[in-house]
Amino acid sequence: YTEKSMKLKGRFGECKAESLAQDFINVTCLIQREGFNKYIFIHKSIQEYHAAEFIKNISSDQKNKFYSFLVEDIKKNELRFSNVIVFLKEIDVIDCAKFLIIPLCEYFGVSKWNALTPLEYKDLLRTFFSDTYIHLFNDNNERDIMGFSSLSGVSGWMQLLDISGNNDLYTPVFEVLIDESLSSANFKDVVTSQEQKIVKISFMKIIIQLGIEDKIAEVFIKNIQKIHNEVYCEAINKVNNEDVSIKEFFDLI
Repeated sequence: YTEKSMKLKGRFGECKAESLAQDFINVTCLIQREGFNKYIFIHKSIQEYHAAEFIKNISSDQKNKFYSFLVEDIKKNELRFSNVIVFLKEIDVIDCAKFLIIPLCEYFGVSKWNALTPLEYKDLLRTFFSDTYIHLFNDNNERDIMGFSSLSGVSGWMQLLDISGNNDLYTPVFEVLIDESLSSANFKDVVTSQEQKIVKISFMKIIIQLGIEDKIAEVFIKNIQKIHNEVYCEAINKVNNEDVSIKEFFDLI
């Protein structure tokens, strides 16, 4: 590859390809030789950054193909290129919003989270919390929530869209239950498992038994709409603002 690059740039007569490759190794300290005519990055994160940098700088039609490939990878929940995407979100802000964030929001329904019916919001609540459990210390009249767990965890696409980080979907909902009095609850019908004095209880079943499903849903809806605004709408605005700036620059508007 070094030899081909030198020929392409018309620099092949200035030095040997092998010498230039060795200079890259010595100067950058980022790559190393592994076998004959094979070079690898010392750290995978370096390789992932350069992959993101490559995508950033290619032509728009080719870039769209790369992003489409990344989107399909996320849809399948394979997430083989998560770190590349993290870099792209930082160094290719506009096109990442245009070709990755917006399509993902449309595919996973985030684009519609601001305008669902009350029934649809409750269905969405059940979707996110159907396999969520609370772990409760239960000893006669003493009941304390020890923590929460989920069998599936936070979906990969949510992590890539920062829904599990900056826009936490779960914590505000858990806080509502934590603030509730559990002293009057009858756990017999909702206990999933029990180990000594620690019981595992279905989150959805306990909020229904406590009669706080509507209260939980209200908090959930506010957070869902906040995520819609801060993830989807913000991506839309970035792309639109860029388009306006380009048109203004070329005096098209």
